[in-house]
Amino acid sequence: MNEQKPEVQIHPLEPTPHPERPLGLMALVTIALGNVFSSSVYALQAPTSAMTGRSAWLAFGLAVIVGFLTILPNLLVSGAVSFKGGDFSLVQLGLGKRASGIFAWNFILMCIGIAISTSAISGYVTTLWPGAPGKVIAIIVTVLIFLLNISPVKAISKAQNIMFYLLCLATAAYIIYGLFNIRPGAFDFSAGNYFPNGGRGFIQATTTFCVTTGFYVQVYALALQAKNPRKHIPKSMLITAVIILFLYPLMTFVNVNTLPWEQTVGQTMVGTASSLLPTGLFIFFIICGPILATATTLNAGFLGLSKPFASSAESGWLPKVVGKKNRFGAPYVTLAILLAAAVIPYLFTDNVSVIANQTVLVQSLIKLFPLVAAWRIPTKYPEFWKTGLFRKMPLPVFYIIMGVCTAVQLALFISSMTNLTTAQVVIGLGLFVVLSAIAVIWNAVKGKEIDTSIDYASMS
Repeated sequence: MNEQKPEVQIHPLEPTPHPERPLGLMALVTIALGNVFSSSVYALQAPTSAMTGRSAWLAFGLAVIVGFLTILPNLLVSGAVSFKGGDFSLVQLGLGKRASGIFAWNFILMCIGIAISTSAISGYVTTLWPGAPGKVIAIIVTVLIFLLNISPVKAISKAQNIMFYLLCLATAAYIIYGLFNIRPGAFDFSAGNYFPNGGRGFIQATTTFCVTTGFYVQVYALALQAKNPRKHIPKSMLITAVIILFLYPLMTFVNVNTLPWEQTVGQTMVGTASSLLPTGLFIFFIICGPILATATTLNAGFLGLSKPFASSAESGWLPKVVGKKNRFGAPYVTLAILLAAAVIPYLFTDNVSVIANQTVLVQSLIKLFPLVAAWRIPTKYPEFWKTGLFRKMPLPVFYIIMGVCTAVQLALFISSMTNLTTAQVVIGLGLFVVLSAIAVIWNAVKGKEIDTSIDYASMS
């Protein structure tokens, strides 16, 4: 009797570094940080203070911790396996063909959050230059980032590094000036502007920000561009988590404690920065801080989110045209889809908190697929786990961690629905059902054309 062909063919490569690849540890860290800076700490300052007052800095700190727990399964398995297509490859590897198809069709919904950055650009531009066409400029910037991402990966990485270092200078200037101008009573937790909406407002703020504080997980889709993916990718995610755990609360603490409260609530960092910084430094901060932060997030988002789409199309789960690449190896059709995801939601609403809330619901639901798949990797593919970065971790410890992460993910999903209107919940769940049905029909019609023997993952 012939041995049954496994559903996923894995082609292990020699697990050695690849110095010829463009992305080392530092490059991966700058991309990972770029994924989260604009979409959370800059873009969501206004809704944060409106929801939970001066305790916003505590909400951001908790959101970073909870966000880390949502991506911890990806971090652990990326130390064992290099995933060509990010979450799509993980689902394909852990759950098989049908589940990966449902995930592939629903993945477009996970990209709604990229619109947060597009929306944020407009607000900062019009603040710096009142009367400027904010929406037009925001769309132009997004298109320019799209054009950058159809260039070679090395060029994208260099641009990301330059933008990141300028962003660091602007952020440092804001924090240093702010810490020397903190108002009395900054730690008076009994004050009325701490937790003004009680525990519910604090939890609502935290869950809204959790989805954005975990965006750096997309870096693990860059395995084939990384010099030493099984070491550098999980380390880059861990380094990023530590950095934002320090920076996010600190930046928010400065924002809500340097001006009278009535001048801060519901406002972005612009008001605080304009009162703290000299005119020239203020202009530098706005351009190289909030505006450039959106550019780094869009750049990193396009780079990381495009990989699952391209792999899905390459395998046959999406139309082949979606995975088409140019001479630089960039999946330009996939990137065009991401461009639409960054612009279209913004055309319908300027309210970034609405976009963020919708993203929490959709992402929390879809993330259950790779979460369940991650549970299976150590036992389904022990040859990967036993040679990986976390090979010394006892399996019972791994499963305890996974249990905590699963509970957090389920809690976020339930909480996200309480932050939305009934119509938003129905629309979000309805889209998931419709796209899942399309995946089932696609498998019934074109199942024989779907190729699961492509190199989805390796030990390289």
